[in-house]
Amino acid sequence: MSVEAPAFIEAERDLEPAGIDILLERHRARLEKFGKPQVDPIDFDLQSDEVVRRISAEFADTLTAPGNKALVAAEITRYNPGRIIEDEQGKVLPVRVESRNSELDSKVMFFREQNDVMRLDINLPIIGAKDRGYQDPRHMASIQGYKIIAPVEVKRHEQNPEWTMYRQVYFRYKNSISEIAEPFAYGSWGEKGTTAVEVDKKIKRFSRPQTNEIYVETMDDMEQIGAPITQAKKIEGLFGPKEWGGFNDLRLLDNGLIGIAGHIARYRPSNTNLRDYYATAGLYDPEQDKMIAWEIIFSAEQVPFPVTPKFPTLGHTFYPGGIYQREPNTYELNGGVGDSATAKVTYKMNPWEMIVN
Repeated sequence: MSVEAPAFIEAERDLEPAGIDILLERHRARLEKFGKPQVDPIDFDLQSDEVVRRISAEFADTLTAPGNKALVAAEITRYNPGRIIEDEQGKVLPVRVESRNSELDSKVMFFREQNDVMRLDINLPIIGAKDRGYQDPRHMASIQGYKIIAPVEVKRHEQNPEWTMYRQVYFRYKNSISEIAEPFAYGSWGEKGTTAVEVDKKIKRFSRPQTNEIYVETMDDMEQIGAPITQAKKIEGLFGPKEWGGFNDLRLLDNGLIGIAGHIARYRPSNTNLRDYYATAGLYDPEQDKMIAWEIIFSAEQVPFPVTPKFPTLGHTFYPGGIYQREPNTYELNGGVGDSATAKVTYKMNPWEMIVN
């Protein structure tokens, strides 16, 4: 589905880093102007015997009672989804699924939307392994004829098991997710949060190394997508001091700009033991290679239902998967809440239009 884009962007606008406090002030002003979005939990159906058997088999080593529906629902978390994927049978949501007490047994599972409920599609593959986890799947559509699923691979450090190693890995398919097999590319260890979009038969890759900065690089071949950063340009205007974030999902909009769903985060000033993550929307001009808009569009403080964070160090945490246009004037932002739940945020106007008004 093509995504409507604001047609009145001033592309010559220079972006300066505002900082989270100012972005939150502007976010609250937009809520007053445009109204609050609707926020709902995403309902995962774990009542099917076949689905419970499949999940139990994947987490047999950690579940208290494999096969027990109530315990499977309680002990297995579903969060940090990617953007909704459309296929011939409907809508699919890639989701990070893992034990409540671990991050190293994560799998990427694909849930199909059926009557407003997400049900595990047992005919689609599960991205996972016994000795490592796969987290936070990104979905990149229409890159040189392929679609890409790119989760973060995590495993224990070989010399120091207390450390965790991570890198992005890339799976691709043409028509159906069922085509996914082995990764076709691997990122460098210590890097994650990479995503890409095709613009004029070139690939714009946005990467985040182990810093609070994001870099953009133009590539000719999708086989290079996991290559080390070489001729990349730092993107200005995103983060203030002691802030970090990333681009979670990219869409090429009708007006030629790149629409971004991302996040910005920091340690809470009033309690530096807590990390707060906010969902953002941004606009990037690929012709001039610069950001022209970057705003907070959702805070976990807006979630109306109770969520117990997975870790005590998580504060107000919403980690977005992507923005999906369901109808002409209905846009959905899905994401993980507190590393333990999943929510859907419904806007009655284009979020990329909202941030420039």
